[in-house]
Amino acid sequence: PWVPTAISGVNLAITAAAAAALYSPFGIGGIVAATVIATAVSVFAQTAVLRRQLGRLELGRLTWTTARVCAAAAALAGVSYGVWYILDQVLGRGLAAQIVSLGAALGTGALVYAAAITAFRIPEAHQIWRLLRRRA
Repeated sequence: PWVPTAISGVNLAITAAAAAALYSPFGIGGIVAATVIATAVSVFAQTAVLRRQLGRLELGRLTWTTARVCAAAAALAGVSYGVWYILDQVLGRGLAAQIVSLGAALGTGALVYAAAITAFRIPEAHQIWRLLRRRA
């Protein structure tokens, strides 16, 4: 348990140092960049540790799955925005209208995402579906 803890500690130190260095020239964007830098270092460190412990990490399969999940997420974003935009134009900006337009956008986006990850045959999606069926 101490290796992940050490990596997290290094992550915090890098975030703090990079944020201090980047805030003055870039403002809030510098803090965001510091977080990205620290996260990238953490990912590389965790990859090195896992590779040493497990050997092969099947990075090709991971990359292919990541690409499909990103495509499904893009579909979710596009459909959600489209539904929200149309309903926002039709229903207006009142509280009830925003609840309806946002709720419909979220629901439609979730359905599109679920359909996409199922159609892309992402193994984890099938595990989730099996788990949900067992509980029903």
